[in-house]
Amino acid sequence: MSSEKSSQTKVPAWISRPMLWAGRLAYWVGWPGIHIILSGSKRTRIIMLADGGQCLAVKPYLGSGAWKLPGGGVHKSETLTVAASRELFEEVGVHTTPDEFEHLGDAEMNENGHRYHAHFLAVRVKKPETLRLQWWEISEAVWRDFETTANAIDNPAVRQALQVWAQR
Repeated sequence: MSSEKSSQTKVPAWISRPMLWAGRLAYWVGWPGIHIILSGSKRTRIIMLADGGQCLAVKPYLGSGAWKLPGGGVHKSETLTVAASRELFEEVGVHTTPDEFEHLGDAEMNENGHRYHAHFLAVRVKKPETLRLQWWEISEAVWRDFETTANAIDNPAVRQALQVWAQR
């Protein structure tokens, strides 16, 4: 593990604690519906690399509470890079343009039984002073050194995408 410090942004505890429990409960109760929505969908996962080699990870309310890369669904009328740019702005308030992204590859994903097609994109940004978290979706976001981020995300396809990016 690297000795570099991380910088973390959290939703206030009075919002985040109840939302974490509600999100986890809603996720597992709503699992069949979520499964139908996600199955076979196209989704983005974004490696956002900032000054000093730090990478952003987010912790959504819905799901297991594990750290993930930011990203989300691709709307029918969107390109992958437009979707990635939109998702970064929606989830953490970071402005990017679609031409700033590099497509790293694709993978069939399986998260908690939900199978979908993930497109991994990467973007380099100037690290913002603060992040504006979408309070109803993201409970925490953290900038960590690249290696720590890769180790915190327990998904082989995501780790592979991180390795592809690290080799550039």
